[in-house]
Amino acid sequence: MTNNLRFAALSLFILLFTAAAQAELKPATHSGFYIGFGLGWGSLKVELDDDNEDVSFISDAESGGSGNFRIGGALSNKLLLGVEANSWVKEYEVTSGNQMFDAEVTVSNLAVTLTYYPAEQFFIKGGPAIAASELKFDIPGTIFSGTVEDEGAGLMLGAGGEFRLTRRFAIVPSAQWMYQKFDDYKITFFSATIGVGWFW
Repeated sequence: MTNNLRFAALSLFILLFTAAAQAELKPATHSGFYIGFGLGWGSLKVELDDDNEDVSFISDAESGGSGNFRIGGALSNKLLLGVEANSWVKEYEVTSGNQMFDAEVTVSNLAVTLTYYPAEQFFIKGGPAIAASELKFDIPGTIFSGTVEDEGAGLMLGAGGEFRLTRRFAIVPSAQWMYQKFDDYKITFFSATIGVGWFW
Protein backbone atom coordinates (compact mmCIF):
# COMPACT_ATOMS: atom_id res chain seq x y z
CA MET A 1 0.00 0.00 0.00
CA THR A 2 1.45 3.36 -1.00
CA ASN A 3 1.87 6.20 1.46
CA ASN A 4 -1.01 8.08 -0.21
CA LEU A 5 -3.35 5.13 0.21
CA ARG A 6 -2.30 4.67 3.82
CA PHE A 7 -2.93 8.37 4.48
CA ALA A 8 -6.36 8.14 2.81
CA ALA A 9 -7.28 5.05 4.84
CA LEU A 10 -6.14 6.69 8.08
CA SER A 11 -8.05 9.89 7.25
CA LEU A 12 -11.21 7.91 6.54
CA PHE A 13 -10.82 5.98 9.80
CA ILE A 14 -10.40 9.21 11.80
CA LEU A 15 -13.34 10.86 10.03
CA LEU A 16 -15.72 7.97 10.67
CA PHE A 17 -14.53 7.46 14.24
CA THR A 18 -14.96 11.17 14.99
CA ALA A 19 -18.43 11.17 13.46
CA ALA A 20 -19.37 8.21 15.62
CA ALA A 21 -17.93 9.85 18.74
CA GLN A 22 -19.87 13.06 18.14
CA ALA A 23 -23.14 11.36 17.28
CA GLU A 24 -25.86 10.63 19.80
CA LEU A 25 -24.78 7.01 20.26
CA LYS A 26 -27.53 4.46 20.76
CA PRO A 27 -27.29 1.48 23.15
CA ALA A 28 -25.60 -1.52 21.49
CA THR A 29 -28.40 -4.03 22.08
CA HIS A 30 -28.48 -7.43 20.34
CA SER A 31 -31.55 -9.60 19.95
CA GLY A 32 -31.67 -10.82 16.34
CA PHE A 33 -29.61 -11.05 13.17
CA TYR A 34 -26.64 -8.88 12.17
CA ILE A 35 -24.66 -8.29 8.98
CA GLY A 36 -21.68 -6.07 8.20
CA PHE A 37 -18.49 -5.50 6.27
CA GLY A 38 -15.27 -3.52 6.54
CA LEU A 39 -12.27 -2.38 4.49
CA GLY A 40 -8.76 -1.49 5.56
CA TRP A 41 -5.11 -2.46 5.59
CA GLY A 42 -3.30 -5.67 6.50
CA SER A 43 0.18 -7.07 7.11
CA LEU A 44 1.12 -10.66 6.20
CA LYS A 45 4.04 -13.04 6.89
CA VAL A 46 4.78 -16.45 5.40
CA GLU A 47 6.81 -19.23 7.05
CA LEU A 48 7.92 -22.15 4.86
CA ASP A 49 8.22 -25.57 6.48
CA ASP A 50 10.38 -28.58 5.69
CA ASP A 51 10.76 -32.03 7.25
CA ASN A 52 14.39 -31.12 7.86
CA GLU A 53 14.39 -28.81 10.89
CA ASP A 54 17.42 -26.99 9.50
CA VAL A 55 15.40 -25.77 6.50
CA SER A 56 12.92 -22.99 7.14
CA PHE A 57 12.12 -19.53 5.86
CA ILE A 58 10.14 -16.61 7.30
CA SER A 59 9.26 -13.79 4.93
CA ASP A 60 9.37 -10.10 5.69
CA ALA A 61 6.01 -8.52 6.49
CA GLU A 62 4.05 -7.58 3.37
CA SER A 63 1.36 -4.89 3.46
CA GLY A 64 -1.76 -4.93 1.34
CA GLY A 65 -5.46 -4.19 1.23
CA SER A 66 -7.83 -6.15 3.46
CA GLY A 67 -11.52 -6.57 4.04
CA ASN A 68 -14.06 -8.60 5.95
CA PHE A 69 -17.70 -9.67 5.83
CA ARG A 70 -19.70 -11.00 8.77
CA ILE A 71 -23.18 -12.33 9.37
CA GLY A 72 -24.89 -14.10 12.25
CA GLY A 73 -27.33 -13.82 15.12
CA ALA A 74 -27.54 -13.02 18.81
CA LEU A 75 -27.44 -15.76 21.43
CA SER A 76 -27.92 -13.08 24.06
CA ASN A 77 -27.41 -9.33 24.35
CA LYS A 78 -23.67 -9.87 25.02
CA LEU A 79 -22.93 -12.92 22.87
CA LEU A 80 -23.22 -13.33 19.07
CA LEU A 81 -22.69 -16.44 16.95
CA GLY A 82 -21.80 -16.03 13.29
CA VAL A 83 -19.39 -16.51 10.43
CA GLU A 84 -16.77 -14.01 9.28
CA ALA A 85 -14.70 -13.92 6.10
CA ASN A 86 -11.38 -12.01 6.07
CA SER A 87 -9.19 -11.41 3.02
CA TRP A 88 -5.80 -9.87 2.22
CA VAL A 89 -4.80 -9.07 -1.36
CA LYS A 90 -1.76 -7.60 -3.08
CA GLU A 91 -0.59 -7.23 -6.68
CA TYR A 92 3.05 -7.78 -7.57
CA GLU A 93 5.17 -6.90 -10.57
CA VAL A 94 7.54 -9.84 -11.00
CA THR A 95 10.78 -9.82 -13.00
CA SER A 96 12.25 -13.11 -14.21
CA GLY A 97 15.26 -12.66 -16.48
CA ASN A 98 14.17 -10.19 -19.15
CA GLN A 99 10.50 -11.03 -18.64
CA MET A 100 8.17 -8.93 -16.49
CA PHE A 101 4.68 -10.03 -15.50
CA ASP A 102 1.94 -9.30 -12.99
CA ALA A 103 0.87 -11.59 -10.19
CA GLU A 104 -1.86 -11.26 -7.60
CA VAL A 105 -1.81 -12.98 -4.21
CA THR A 106 -4.99 -13.41 -2.17
CA VAL A 107 -5.12 -14.93 1.31
CA SER A 108 -8.49 -15.45 2.98
CA ASN A 109 -10.33 -17.40 5.63
CA LEU A 110 -13.85 -18.21 6.72
CA ALA A 111 -14.26 -18.47 10.50
CA VAL A 112 -17.06 -19.58 12.79
CA THR A 113 -17.01 -16.85 15.42
CA LEU A 114 -18.25 -16.05 18.88
CA THR A 115 -18.37 -12.31 19.57
CA TYR A 116 -18.56 -11.26 23.23
CA TYR A 117 -19.30 -7.76 24.57
CA PRO A 118 -17.62 -7.24 27.97
CA ALA A 119 -18.70 -3.59 27.68
CA GLU A 120 -21.56 -2.03 25.75
CA GLN A 121 -19.52 -0.68 22.82
CA PHE A 122 -16.49 -2.98 22.93
CA PHE A 123 -16.26 -6.59 21.72
CA ILE A 124 -13.79 -9.43 21.38
CA LYS A 125 -14.23 -12.24 18.86
CA GLY A 126 -12.64 -15.44 17.66
CA GLY A 127 -13.04 -18.94 16.32
CA PRO A 128 -11.69 -21.72 14.08
CA ALA A 129 -11.36 -21.04 10.37
CA ILE A 130 -10.99 -22.61 6.94
CA ALA A 131 -8.00 -20.98 5.21
CA ALA A 132 -7.30 -20.43 1.51
CA SER A 133 -4.47 -18.93 -0.54
CA GLU A 134 -4.48 -18.09 -4.24
CA LEU A 135 -1.86 -16.96 -6.73
CA LYS A 136 -2.90 -15.62 -10.12
CA PHE A 137 -0.28 -14.94 -12.79
CA ASP A 138 -0.10 -14.13 -16.48
CA ILE A 139 3.16 -13.96 -18.45
CA PRO A 140 2.56 -11.87 -21.62
CA GLY A 141 3.50 -13.50 -24.90
CA THR A 142 3.61 -17.01 -23.44
CA ILE A 143 1.21 -19.81 -22.57
CA PHE A 144 2.15 -19.51 -18.90
CA SER A 145 -0.84 -18.17 -17.01
CA GLY A 146 -3.24 -19.52 -14.47
CA THR A 147 -4.19 -19.83 -10.84
CA VAL A 148 -2.55 -21.80 -8.04
CA GLU A 149 -4.79 -22.49 -5.03
CA ASP A 150 -4.26 -24.08 -1.63
CA GLU A 151 -6.45 -24.81 1.39
CA GLY A 152 -5.75 -25.27 5.06
CA ALA A 153 -7.05 -24.60 8.57
CA GLY A 154 -6.58 -21.76 10.96
CA LEU A 155 -7.74 -19.49 13.76
CA MET A 156 -9.09 -15.94 13.86
CA LEU A 157 -9.00 -13.60 16.89
CA GLY A 158 -10.04 -9.98 17.02
CA ALA A 159 -11.46 -7.00 18.89
CA GLY A 160 -13.25 -3.81 18.06
CA GLY A 161 -15.94 -1.27 18.80
CA GLU A 162 -19.58 -0.88 17.86
CA PHE A 163 -20.82 2.71 17.71
CA ARG A 164 -24.55 2.90 17.00
CA LEU A 165 -25.63 5.90 14.96
CA THR A 166 -29.22 4.63 14.90
CA ARG A 167 -30.96 1.77 16.65
CA ARG A 168 -29.99 -0.62 13.83
CA PHE A 169 -26.93 0.93 12.16
CA ALA A 170 -23.39 1.21 13.56
CA ILE A 171 -19.84 2.16 12.65
CA VAL A 172 -17.61 -0.84 13.44
CA PRO A 173 -13.80 -0.35 13.60
CA SER A 174 -11.98 -3.61 14.34
CA ALA A 175 -8.66 -5.44 14.27
CA GLN A 176 -8.17 -9.10 13.33
CA TRP A 177 -5.30 -11.56 13.73
CA MET A 178 -5.31 -14.74 11.63
CA TYR A 179 -3.16 -17.87 11.81
CA GLN A 180 -3.30 -20.29 8.87
CA LYS A 181 -1.62 -23.69 8.46
CA PHE A 182 -1.14 -25.29 5.05
CA ASP A 183 0.73 -28.48 4.11
CA ASP A 184 4.14 -26.85 3.55
CA TYR A 185 3.85 -23.39 5.06
CA LYS A 186 2.15 -21.16 7.63
CA ILE A 187 0.69 -17.71 7.19
CA THR A 188 -0.08 -15.09 9.83
CA PHE A 189 -1.70 -11.82 9.00
CA PHE A 190 -3.10 -8.85 10.85
CA SER A 191 -5.72 -6.46 9.54
CA ALA A 192 -7.28 -3.23 10.75
CA THR A 193 -10.61 -2.31 9.19
CA ILE A 194 -13.31 0.31 9.45
CA GLY A 195 -16.75 -0.96 8.62
CA VAL A 196 -20.49 -0.73 9.08
CA GLY A 197 -23.05 -3.07 10.58
CA TRP A 198 -26.80 -3.54 10.65
CA PHE A 199 -28.60 -5.16 13.59
CA TRP A 200 -32.17 -6.45 13.88
